[in-house]
Amino acid sequence: MPRTLLPPPENLGNNDNNDENRFDKEALAWESNPFIKAVTEKTANQILLEFEDVAEKLNKPIEQFNCMEFGCGTGLLSTYFAEKVNKIIGIDASKGMVEQFNKKREKYPNIKGIEMMLVNECQLEEQNVEVTKFDVIYSQLTAHHIDELPPIMKLLRTYLVPGGKLIVVDFENTGKTDF
Repeated sequence: MPRTLLPPPENLGNNDNNDENRFDKEALAWESNPFIKAVTEKTANQILLEFEDVAEKLNKPIEQFNCMEFGCGTGLLSTYFAEKVNKIIGIDASKGMVEQFNKKREKYPNIKGIEMMLVNECQLEEQNVEVTKFDVIYSQLTAHHIDELPPIMKLLRTYLVPGGKLIVVDFENTGKTDF
């Protein structure tokens, strides 16, 4: 899988991970941040290429894909795919972000955001989510907020259909860049 390297953020607001309400506070203005918009567009283009590979591997059209966005935020990334796939379930720990995600359901009725921290394999069933296995799970700018990443990646893989793909795009510090 090709790696998309993203430079560290210059201007994402308060990066204090101890502030539990940070993303609730930033949710309303999140999509107006030029850095977020640029990163999301680049990420979406790369993920669309991955969708084509998964479609070939699963012998399934992209229009039938069920997807999960882990750390969905406001759903900006999911809007790039909403008209191309069957269903998108967004998962995020921030109530404010999930509220913004779900506002997009008016235009994209096949998306649904859920406020939760994923900790076990049964949570989606317990939440009565209509889709619990996914062709593609994607995540953008979430991994760097997770202290114990390997167990979460292992858990996310349990939600994939056989042959499905987990796509994670996050920061890699490569020094000063001109993004």
